[in-house]
Order: sequence, then C-alpha cells, then structure tokens
Amino acid sequence: MKKLIPLIISILALFSFLIVPAQAEQTITITKGGTYTDLVIANDDANAAAVTISTSDPVILENCSVTSRGTAISADSGADVTVRNCYIECQNPLIAGMYIPRAIKASNPKNLVVQNNYFNYGGGIYVLNFSGDGSLAQTINISFNKFQNIDGHASTGADGGVSAVYYPQQAVQFDKVYGIKNCEISWNEIINEPYKSRSEDNINMYKSSGMPDNPIRIHDNFISGADGGGIICDGNAALSGERGTGYVEIYNNTVTNFANYGIAIAAGNNNTIHDNIVVNSGQFPDGGLTNALHVGIYITKAYSPDYSYGNNNNAYNNLCGNLGSATVRNDYYLKSGYYGSDTKNNLSIQPVTAAAITPALELEYCNIWNESLTANNIKVGIKGMSSMEILGDDTVFLSNNTDKEMSGRVYVRKADGVEIFDNVKVAPNGTLELIYTKSPGPVKVFFWDDQLRPFFAAAEKN
Repeated sequence: MKKLIPLIISILALFSFLIVPAQAEQTITITKGGTYTDLVIANDDANAAAVTISTSDPVILENCSVTSRGTAISADSGADVTVRNCYIECQNPLIAGMYIPRAIKASNPKNLVVQNNYFNYGGGIYVLNFSGDGSLAQTINISFNKFQNIDGHASTGADGGVSAVYYPQQAVQFDKVYGIKNCEISWNEIINEPYKSRSEDNINMYKSSGMPDNPIRIHDNFISGADGGGIICDGNAALSGERGTGYVEIYNNTVTNFANYGIAIAAGNNNTIHDNIVVNSGQFPDGGLTNALHVGIYITKAYSPDYSYGNNNNAYNNLCGNLGSATVRNDYYLKSGYYGSDTKNNLSIQPVTAAAITPALELEYCNIWNESLTANNIKVGIKGMSSMEILGDDTVFLSNNTDKEMSGRVYVRKADGVEIFDNVKVAPNGTLELIYTKSPGPVKVFFWDDQLRPFFAAAEKN
C-alpha cells in the first residue's frame, strides 16, 4: 500500500456540491446522432438543461460527467437515447423557490436506455408519454444504476440551502407511458440518506401500462427509501375513458427503511406484486423515525372515482415486516373486493412484533441483495468506478477495482477550504492512502481522472 502527501494546497471558495474542473463545458445541444464520450458538462444555469438532445437519430452518451443546476439531460420528442456509464449530479439551483432539478427528462421518446450510471442527488428519470413501437430497439430499459439521495426540495437561494417545501421527486417516474412492450426497470440501487433526501415515491408508474402478454417488469431493485415510498402503481380520480396503470409486474425487489408504503397498487388493473421482500424498522441511524409510518404492501382503490380500477390486481408470495407505528406492525393492507383470486401466500416476518423489525434486519436483507449481484455477475453503477473511503481524521483510502491504472486529481473539501492532490496514481487492483491536513467539521472527497471523469465514488464524513 502506498501513501501520498499533498503536493498542492489551495484554499477556494466553498460550494455545496461537486467541485468541477475549469475545462468543463457549460451546456451542449446535440442535433446529430452518434456516440458522445468523455464529455464533461458543468451547468450553472438553473433555467437551462446541461445536455439537450434534439434529434431522432440514435444518440449514445457514454463515460460522461454531467453536473447541473437545471435539468441534467433533456430529450426532445422522438428521441432515441442511450445514457451509459455516466456520472450525473443535480445541484441546488440557487434561485429561491426553484426545486432541485431532475437528472433525465424525456418527453415522448421512441427509445430510452439508461444503464450503469451513478445519479448523485436531486431528481431521477422522468418519462412523459412514449412514441416507440415496443420492439427491443424501441422501448425503455432502466437497469444497473446507482441512485443516491433523491431530493425535490425547493432552494432558499444563493445561500445554497433548501426549505421545507418540496416537489414530488422519484428515482424513476413514468407518466402516461401507454401500451409499452419489452420495458424493464431492474437491478437498480436506490439509497436515500435521512436528512439528505426528500422523495415522494422511488419508482412510480402513473397512468402507464404494459401489454397483457408483455407487462412492464420492475424487478430485482434495492430501495432504501428514507422519507419516500418504494414502488407504486399510481393514478388519480380518472375521468371516464381515461387510461389507467395496467399490466405492471413488480417482483424480486427488496425495499427497506421507507415512509408511507413499501410496494403498493393504488390505481389501475392487471398489476401484480410477487416474491418481494419489504422490511421497515422506521428508524434512522440516529434513532429518529421516518416521517410517515404506514403499511408495507397494499392494494386498494385510492382514488374515487377511478374508472380504470379493476379487481384483478394481485399480490402473492411476498415477505413483509413493517412498523405501522413505533410499537405496532402493519405488514399488509389488502382491501377486500379490490384484489383478484391470486392474492395469497403473503407472509409476515416472524414473530409478528414491532421488536422483530430492526435496522440490523434491514441491513441483513441489504446484504442478501448485494450477494445476489455477485451470484448473477451484475455490476451496479458505473463500470470501472472504484471505491474511496475516509479513515479517521486525516486519511483517504482509494481502492482501484479495475485492471488498469487510475490517475488523476483528488479534492478534499473541508470547512476551511479545499486540499488538492495532483498526479494521483492507483495501480491496477491496487490501493493508495492520501494523508490530508486535519480539520474540524465535515469532509467530502472527490476524484477526477485524467479524462475529467469522477470514476471513484465520492466519499463523505460528517
């Protein structure tokens, strides 16, 4: 193991979020199809998208870094977009009353593939309508991504703070995506830290549907929800003839530490919840409680009138342990008359007591999900992104998980400024320790490689 002492120390103005190299572009508009790699976009304009895709030709964004105070990536109608192996961070807009933006907004795309990305803070992926044919070449696939701290708070302005007001944000939101085939949302890791995030739902299917023989498949995701719910088939008091959420299959997901609900069918028809694990102690690490303890898994008609609702929604073979309050279990709410004949064999974690559901149990099921990644040879997040950890009061530990040397610059942001390590090199599958000057208060560390890509996950210590 090597140790490196800082070569350059620079005291800079402090920012609330990511430190971005000066070489970054402000915004970019893509009007031609093609593969765009190694872009570094840092957008300070809250009223503009960092990347705008204005072509129907296939566009691939790969190995890019996008940080933005406005929407990070915006795709116009008819777009065919693949976002792969990218780092995307939404930032405080610094305009009072404006909400923290979304990472990806796609309006009526014909194809959207989002895989192996790292979404750090802010809103996630929003898809409004769909214009593809549902073939494998024209569908929506959102898989193998890491989402950290979904947040919809409103900014308090130039001070970089947020108010108590928030806009409903999700990691994945479908809005009137009707009759899609071959659609998959799978193997995503969504982790919301208490007091650093504010989501409504983490995956929301709103008035969206698959097909009877080809449902929307939401499977094998891990969600730690904090102040938000898990996965929901949603709608509203639909007018007669308006389409509802249907043919959605939710299975093999693990949902922990959430507010309101774990997995739910609140609207629509022909939706199924099966073979999921839902565990909620309702407790944060500091002993605080989530903001709305309610139910683990539910099926009910939540809106009235809702002419889209059918009694052929089902839940089966699920395992649940949820605190409905600090002292009472509330694992399931399956409203009589609102579900089909296949709703059966839904088990509660034993014993059925509040004391049985603990943060340690949540962690146990998190570890089981991580083991399933290894068993299925799945890499979640940016391929090649290695790990970085703060040890003690003055050490950054870097671990290169790739077969190539990683070289670049490390920024250590502290209360009294920023300490910079130049020409950092970590051998293939090797490790390195950086010793920085001790400082009171929180510390956050970023790594940028020689192509200006943050391929070590940021580390933070409060």
